[in-house]
Amino acid sequence: MKKFIHHLRKNEKHLLIAVFFSIAMVIIGGILTGTSLSFGRIVLISSIAIMVYLLWFIGVDPIWKGFGLLVFAFGITFIFSELVAMIPINIYDQWLSADTVKGVTFESVFFLLMLKLISKWAGFEPYIEYLVNKEKKKESRS
Repeated sequence: MKKFIHHLRKNEKHLLIAVFFSIAMVIIGGILTGTSLSFGRIVLISSIAIMVYLLWFIGVDPIWKGFGLLVFAFGITFIFSELVAMIPINIYDQWLSADTVKGVTFESVFFLLMLKLISKWAGFEPYIEYLVNKEKKKESRS
């Protein structure tokens, strides 16, 4: 596993293939929820976790720290969504229902906020931002 992650860090084409594979797994997980809700949910959560790790935490050393931060972000988001489930229905319908948030769930917004806060707190740059900055530096040198 360690060699594979280091290989993905060095080879951007293979990283892109892995990201496309995880996106395909998200689509497959969505299809599988029609046949088996629990299995489809497991595939969806696993593939989203893989995609987030590849785009955000793959550059974190040591590797176990990246996995730990990913699990921490998912755990905090799960606790947040469980706390939101305790909100009275009239407040939920007024402020948090799908009609008021225009298709973006509050859990996904909270998860992205948690990723940004964790990267600031742990003191690392998300890998996707690192790649963008690397390309900008390459273009500015040319």
